[in-house]
Amino acid sequence: MPFYLGRLGALRQLRDPMKGLDATNERLGATHRSLNGTTTVDTLGHKRTYKLQWDYLTHDELSYVEALYLGLIDGPLRLIDPQRKNRLAAQASSGGSRFRNIAGFTPTQGTVTFTPSTPPPEVFAAGAITWAIPATTGGRLIVGDNLTGRVPLITGEQVTLSIYATGEGLTARAVVVPFDAAGVAGAPVFGPAIGLTAVYQRLAVTLTPNTGQAGCAVGLDVPSGGPAGMVTTTGWQLEAATTASPWGPGSGCPVVVVESLADTYPEYGYHASTLTLLEA
Repeated sequence: MPFYLGRLGALRQLRDPMKGLDATNERLGATHRSLNGTTTVDTLGHKRTYKLQWDYLTHDELSYVEALYLGLIDGPLRLIDPQRKNRLAAQASSGGSRFRNIAGFTPTQGTVTFTPSTPPPEVFAAGAITWAIPATTGGRLIVGDNLTGRVPLITGEQVTLSIYATGEGLTARAVVVPFDAAGVAGAPVFGPAIGLTAVYQRLAVTLTPNTGQAGCAVGLDVPSGGPAGMVTTTGWQLEAATTASPWGPGSGCPVVVVESLADTYPEYGYHASTLTLLEA
């Protein structure tokens, strides 16, 4: 699978970079050692630096990369990294475990809290999001309903959303909401409705994007008409696949900025270039 780079609705496929690409995920913070020798690691976040290298780019292949470097293309720029399976951000994919809070999760009805708890065995996380739903109203728990939170879509590339959920007496389904390049929502696509139990189940839905669908938000939908109740959910994953594969932590399709573009001429008509991208 190739790398894609650009703004929502105008992503372009990059030529495959050379092997050994540097995509280091750097910790932002500091390490402290107290007088008694205790070590404390303060972590403010994690950001990747991407260094994409090509040995022989043609003039035409370099032109898009150079336009990005010169700031000729409006952002925010989004990167799809084919080496990272789960296209949701770490906070969303882990049921709030990245920051131990509800940041990024928005309910249309009811309230949400982060609950330290035991996730399903397939999910490596500290807890989950607990969603309290009023009687009969139903509702939707959404992630990514903003410009930089939406996951980029590639026309014709099937994506599958999967979500682990538990909650006795309620019915729920996975949902993907596509958006066009202008940010207008299209018709939501639902997976099958599942009766939740006290044991985690995995809900899923698959979308094949059309040419007008630039990005998407994802969510958990509880149809109206049911009783009040609580849904606990974690282990969200959006991947380029026809069916759900084993869960892994998300690294998102990050917003990136172009730091530098190195260019040498290995021979007439070709460029040996290195594009450095910083996760914003």
